[in-house]
Formats: sequence, C-alpha cells, structure tokens
Amino acid sequence: MEREKTVVQVAGWCDCNIFKYDFRKENKGEYEEDIVKVQTYKNYLKVLNDLIYLGLGNFSVEKALQKAGYAYVYRFDELVDANTLF
Repeated sequence: MEREKTVVQVAGWCDCNIFKYDFRKENKGEYEEDIVKVQTYKNYLKVLNDLIYLGLGNFSVEKALQKAGYAYVYRFDELVDANTLF
C-alpha cells in the first residue's frame, strides 16, 4: 500500500487504525491483540510524523524513508528493514 501513497496519506491511515483498535479493544474480545496493534501503529505513525517534520510528507513513504536515511522502521509488531516494506 505504501508504495503509491504519500507519507501524509499513510499517516492518516495509521491514525484511523489507532482510533479503531483503541475504540474496539474493550468490546471485541481481542484486547491483547488490539493493544499490540495500537502500539504498533503509534510507532509507525511516529516515524511518519518525523518524515513530515523533515518536509517529506508529499513523497511516497518509500522515497521519504530513502531520503531520510531510515534503514529500519516499526511495521505492525516488529522492527523491519525499511527496504522490505515494498
């Protein structure tokens, strides 16, 4: 998904997922899994916000990570090589 989307667009997607998983965690019966998802999206959103702060918000996530020199980012529940996101 990130290949075609800008950093700002993916940040919005992460923000929505944080809200969704945080909101439903009490009612869906998957509390522990939803807590992990919330934290994971928060970690990823932090990286995206750093890219926006660097003025890279209108670049694709792939290009922005390259320009910022990020080698690793949090994606879902693990630290991954930024080059393997795509």
